Amino acid sequence: MTGPGDTLHVAVATLGTAARKTAFQQAINLVCQQVAPRLGRVVVAHWDSASCWGLQVADYALWAVQRHIERGDEQYMPFIRPTLVTEFLPFGAA
Repeated sequence: MTGPGDTLHVAVATLGTAARKTAFQQAINLVCQQVAPRLGRVVVAHWDSASCWGLQVADYALWAVQRHIERGDEQYMPFIRPTLVTEFLPFGAA
């Protein structure tokens, strides 16, 4: 959960050109303002996905949660559940 004045850190894979990074950062900021307008600020970090193992781990965890929510598939959840703090649907029920 977020509170007033919180800072949201978003890590994204690099997208190539500086113009694309800027456009992507603006899109991330817009979505965050719509979903959690009380946030203090949003910090977007662009990492090279080929060299950042953390992005691959985050992608796997998100994929497992997506399968759990959309399909009720629990197969991969035992591997990531110990690392989850919360699970929520920001746009309502799936």
